[in-house]
Amino acid sequence: MNPVQFFKHEDPSLILQYLSHHLPATIAIFHRIQSPQNAPERHACLFASFPPNSSLTELDLPVTVSFVDRSRHNEAQLAIFNSLCLQVKRPEDLSKESYQLLSDHLRQLLKAIKDIGDSFATADIKPLNYPFSSTLRSTALHEVIATVLVNNLGQSKVYHYLWDQWLFSTATVKDLILSRRLPEGYELGKVPPEQIDLVVSTSKVKRQATTLLSNPNSAILFTNKKTKQKEAVAWAHLTVDKSLSTLYVLPEHRGKGLAKMVAGSLIRDLCDGTLDSEKTQSDWCIAQVAADNVESQAVCKSLGAELDVRTATVGIELDSFVDDNWRI
Repeated sequence: MNPVQFFKHEDPSLILQYLSHHLPATIAIFHRIQSPQNAPERHACLFASFPPNSSLTELDLPVTVSFVDRSRHNEAQLAIFNSLCLQVKRPEDLSKESYQLLSDHLRQLLKAIKDIGDSFATADIKPLNYPFSSTLRSTALHEVIATVLVNNLGQSKVYHYLWDQWLFSTATVKDLILSRRLPEGYELGKVPPEQIDLVVSTSKVKRQATTLLSNPNSAILFTNKKTKQKEAVAWAHLTVDKSLSTLYVLPEHRGKGLAKMVAGSLIRDLCDGTLDSEKTQSDWCIAQVAADNVESQAVCKSLGAELDVRTATVGIELDSFVDDNWRI
């Protein structure tokens, strides 16, 4: 097997073709690469462990693909997919050889990301939000990838949070909510921009208001009897990788099925391709839910979602990782 090497892909076509063969396991990074928010000034990078002129039928296995947008200082910057996760769901099921291979891939990937970031120091044109944060923040990584990464990071690990990933069939969700009606006095709409601070304050995960305002959302509105203004009492957003997030219902409006309706309407629009101006369509949607979030787990089940894999978000002190004792 050839030594592990990462290549920067300016054209995403080959990587998207590869990822499309492994849906829905690759759904998050597949959507992340295609996000309309990947503006040129962000200088986002797309890496793969195979060169841009590769034949997909002749790839050395395992394969790693990664999307990196370090301009997002306080948001997820790093997405990784490795083909070992198609066969192995738990870290303890990795063979010694596979563990070593994945470790080699992750170390070389982080080195490539660090080298690209360091190269901007002497560049004439700097990326958005440069200089970058020294903490590289991952999206929800497959538990196998996250575990091998964390085991090797040593003091370069900043944080490590675990999640349950739920997988929705968008067509199933559409059918489930097709005949549902909201209680009297409620109507579907969008989150009013002036209420975005409320959405941010009720999210257990730190969110950026500017990003939420540019992400697709659905809200259930209720007319305030005092002000006569329509206010959002339930809402949900889809992230840049089209994952369900920020699902919340104000306490005084709970017990009426609003969470199922607001989440379902958003996933239905993803199914129909009516979600945004880019007409984004997908047969699948995912949600990262904390294991102790009983309410959100119940909503996922009620919409026909299946518990897929355990995932994790990881914070990496990138400036120190090369000098740190990578343990494998």
